[in-house]
Amino acid sequence: MSSLPKATLSLLGWFIVPNLATSFLQTVYYKATIRLGDPVPTPGTPKYDKHKRAIYALVIGAYLIYSVVEAFWNVLGQFSPNSTANGLYGTLGVSPLITDRELRSTFRKLSLVFHPDKVRNASGFNVEERWISIKDSYDILANNVFRYAYDRYGDSAIGMVKQFQKAGSAGTFETLVMMGIQQKIVAFYGSMLVILVFLSVIGFAKTGQIWRYFILAGCATTELYLHTHSNELIVSNLPALSWFKLAPYQVIEIMHNLMFTSFVAINQLGPLLSNGKQHSLPINTKKGQEQLLKQLETIEKLSSYVDYESTQSLAHQLMPFQSDPQLLAKAKERLTEELIEKRLSSDIFMRDALSHVDTQKLRAAAGKPNEVTVPTAENASGQARPSVRKRK
Repeated sequence: MSSLPKATLSLLGWFIVPNLATSFLQTVYYKATIRLGDPVPTPGTPKYDKHKRAIYALVIGAYLIYSVVEAFWNVLGQFSPNSTANGLYGTLGVSPLITDRELRSTFRKLSLVFHPDKVRNASGFNVEERWISIKDSYDILANNVFRYAYDRYGDSAIGMVKQFQKAGSAGTFETLVMMGIQQKIVAFYGSMLVILVFLSVIGFAKTGQIWRYFILAGCATTELYLHTHSNELIVSNLPALSWFKLAPYQVIEIMHNLMFTSFVAINQLGPLLSNGKQHSLPINTKKGQEQLLKQLETIEKLSSYVDYESTQSLAHQLMPFQSDPQLLAKAKERLTEELIEKRLSSDIFMRDALSHVDTQKLRAAAGKPNEVTVPTAENASGQARPSVRKRK
């Protein structure tokens, strides 16, 4: 499967799977952590949204790791010395980093096993077809120019080779490199650039736009390097190729998969990471008004949530008195008195007035003349002394 269909399926997976998994895991989380009878956060409340963001971030992170592992496994898991899933090298049962001498030695050994003149009445497979695939693979890899193209373009290089063979030309490094750059790099990354610009224009995927362009430029530069340098130089600069025995075209395939994955990951994780870090906009602009409306909606949700939690807390406190109406009435009366006392004590003017009354009572008990304080706004705020006169 080519990169574009794989990217399309990965895109659908990124937009469908995380949302479904988040809803399921959030339901399981509430069932496992909230006791029977306790209130369950409802959609739209701050607590519910906070839990949803946290679970969604975990799901996206797990799916990101899965996509990265899948990108490597689709290439590394296919390689087997006796598997044709690895292309021409798999047909011959050799590593993409095999030397020319080792390649000739392997072909001679395979000739003794699969050549039609050497094998007769073989059962279980068609010897002639097997030999033809071995011979065709060796003919391409034994030619340094054709092998150079295959190592960079994979199976699509076979079409280039057939074009040269049909035209009776052996082809040159320069011709194959230019064809590969035009058909692979310019066409692929040019179309990707157009898509990113289009998404930016229509306002989709606003988060991390500059990082997408950096990733695209980095992948294009890396692929251009792989197209224009020899295998020996590439292996010396990228030791991972020798560790995993990868051909350059396999590295390009992994890089394409990781590029698509990073694009969607930025789009999914960007809003979560930037949450709460947005700067205030002028109120006289359209975006500023939209931001203000969102903030007001958030305040409204918070107030509704606080009211809901307070109601639930009051219901839990009164639950022991439900069986006795008289105790329930006394409990409600006591709670009402406490609320009034808290309200009065929190008011600056009332607190000063009550303090003055207490002072007057103490002075009267001690036989001292009372003082009359004229409350003022400055007195309430503590910025000026009250005017005091003695009562005769």
